[in-house]
Amino acid sequence: MLALGGSTATPPGALTAPVVEVQSLAEVEQLGRDRLAGKIVFFNRPMDPTFIRTNLAYRAAGDQRFRGPAQAARFGAVAALVRSLTFAADDVPHAGMTAFPPEVAPIPCAALGLQSADRLSAALRADPALRLVLTINARHLPDAPSCNVIGEIRGREAPDEILVVGGHLDSWDNTPGAHDDGAGVVQAMEVLRLFRALGLQPRHTLRCVIFTNEENGARGAAAYAAAAKERGEKHLLALESDAGGFTPRGFELGSAQGPVHERAAGQWRALFEPYGVSAFTPGSGGTDVAPLQAQGAIVGELVPDSQRYFDYHHAATDTLDHVNRRELELGAASLAALIWLVDTHGL
Repeated sequence: MLALGGSTATPPGALTAPVVEVQSLAEVEQLGRDRLAGKIVFFNRPMDPTFIRTNLAYRAAGDQRFRGPAQAARFGAVAALVRSLTFAADDVPHAGMTAFPPEVAPIPCAALGLQSADRLSAALRADPALRLVLTINARHLPDAPSCNVIGEIRGREAPDEILVVGGHLDSWDNTPGAHDDGAGVVQAMEVLRLFRALGLQPRHTLRCVIFTNEENGARGAAAYAAAAKERGEKHLLALESDAGGFTPRGFELGSAQGPVHERAAGQWRALFEPYGVSAFTPGSGGTDVAPLQAQGAIVGELVPDSQRYFDYHHAATDTLDHVNRRELELGAASLAALIWLVDTHGL
């Protein structure tokens, strides 16, 4: 197992308690305090494999990890366990954030690899009264300074109008984060390198932003958006790559000015289709660029093929040997192409 972000430690000498398996937050409320006080609540609903876009399966099951432990704590649970958000049939647990509102005291909570989750579920069916011994050593350290990393190519015609491409610098402590989000960081930097290598001087300022603190607070994104507003910067477009370095399939795009994804598709889909990039869908940008939409920017993100992403997402297996260089380069080239089109023709 692996402690979740936001977990507290178990008491000295470990925690021993009965386990109650549930499939939803609603089931926790139905069982109530009488059934759950003093227990370990085990959320074991799997990601739904019928979703072809696996990020939708992740979102559908993600309430268990993000809000489940707090829901369990409200009804007196002493700890929570969550089935990892993955399709990988291995025993590697996947980290991630959980949230405790101010009125709910945090409890120890951890993710289980799928094989461990299945074993625990089978053991509970054989003996519903079994007791689990749980040890978690999580602790909270004081905040420390951190920084966004920014580089740019100044625009030749409108340097005060900005096109952003970015990824995030942090990963969970159990993993190098090669796909989440080392791939996005490399692709964002590669966009600037491609412009330089091709001798392209953008009309607008092209800025690469490597955001800090995406995984457990998004304070890098908030600080960047606040600084942009304070300086009166005008962002035309803000794209990010935070879905792995896999084969690019399209883009999600969003704007307060209407269905910008349809305009992009109508103008440029034929240019991308020979490269297997054909999906232009509505979205609100990723975590790091989403705040810029309120300031008038078109926001979006690269959409790679998603079938393997959650095998590695937030897991110790998210290592460089699982990143394919050609796929990574195709994603960077797709981002650079879209940015060049917006810079040259507008959207």
